[in-house]
Amino acid sequence: MKYKIQNLEQVDNSWYFDGASIKFLASEFQTPLYVYSLSTIQNKIADLKKTFAEITPKHQLYYAVKANSNLTLLKYIAESGFGFDIVSAGELMRVKQATGRTDNIVFAGVGKTEYEIKLAAEAEIHAFNVESIAELEFIGKICSEVRKSANITFRINPNVDAHTHKYITTGTEKNKFGIMLEKVDEALDTLTKYDYLNFIGYQMHLGSQIKLGMPYRLGFDVLKTLIAKASERGLEVSEIDLGGGFGVGYEENEDFNLQDFIKQLKPQIPENITIAAEPGRYIVAESGILLTKVLYRKSRFAIVDGAMTDCIRPTLYDAYHPIANLSKGIFPDTDEFAKIENGEIDKASAVDVVGPVCESGDFLGLSRNLQAEQGDILGLLYAGAYGYAMSSNYNSRPKPAEVLVSKGKALQISKRESHEDLYRNEIFPE
Repeated sequence: MKYKIQNLEQVDNSWYFDGASIKFLASEFQTPLYVYSLSTIQNKIADLKKTFAEITPKHQLYYAVKANSNLTLLKYIAESGFGFDIVSAGELMRVKQATGRTDNIVFAGVGKTEYEIKLAAEAEIHAFNVESIAELEFIGKICSEVRKSANITFRINPNVDAHTHKYITTGTEKNKFGIMLEKVDEALDTLTKYDYLNFIGYQMHLGSQIKLGMPYRLGFDVLKTLIAKASERGLEVSEIDLGGGFGVGYEENEDFNLQDFIKQLKPQIPENITIAAEPGRYIVAESGILLTKVLYRKSRFAIVDGAMTDCIRPTLYDAYHPIANLSKGIFPDTDEFAKIENGEIDKASAVDVVGPVCESGDFLGLSRNLQAEQGDILGLLYAGAYGYAMSSNYNSRPKPAEVLVSKGKALQISKRESHEDLYRNEIFPE
């Protein structure tokens, strides 16, 4: 079976993404180029809203800004009724710029600075997700100084292993994230000392690329046991946040099983508690394609103009992204990743898609069953999350442009960086 991406279709031997011609996009905006489908984002949002409405009428979804923080995308996501999960002051300012609101923001992260806490408190965000007792004390002190009340949720480390990549597992005792279960009593006692802190509940985040509902059920069961601990201190739990991590189909073209999620969670939900979640990747990953042109063929190497600077996931995580030849309409099989892992790809015909950066680790895909000739436009699929957001200027390479497509129309939503942009903020001595 061949990979299929929502809204990527062939019409008269040419490929169109959300109605916009791939050939036109590559020519008009040049490559490498990030292209996002608004229809795909809207479909994913609709799926999640339907899922959570079936689980409980009391729910709230926060988009994880770190997945893709483009202002235009944030604006459209906000219009769907989502709040935002942030991890920095910069993300707070992006949400404010894009939406004009800050009251629907939850602030996560293990290393919030004094500046960030003050900024968020004064912006009257919805809540801080607190990850340690030391952080709790610091937030309490700062809120007292600025005389701003703040809602607090405790991010609990439930010690549930979601069995994902070691770099994206976050919910076990081996990880830096969250308050350990044995510290919850101490954290609750500490919180009651601060007049400007208002406890509203618990949060967790188990990791990324979770495909079934069971890990969330197990984590939720842990959080439910902590409700009594809060009640003993006169603290009411009004919100439980399940975090994010809903998986997408990089490797086998199958996303997070929403029906299994409903099956696992629906029987467990108390009527008086709002259930929240923080999806990011699930909303934007499939919506994005990184277009890149083949510059040269050199034995098994297809040397393209895209690089690890544009999408570092393959280099950083050894992550697999399916790659299609959109000039020739050649798509990988959905079992390609498994064949690569098992050494079943014919080495004589395999293609390594590599970039121009001066590093042996600069590649977008290795050992691919792919025809790729000079001038072909390739598409790195499922590139909407953690692609542009993690891009860099290594080798003094300008970052690519971003384009949003919708029903045949193409809107440029960020400019390609110029060479002057690379050193615009540097101070050159006289």
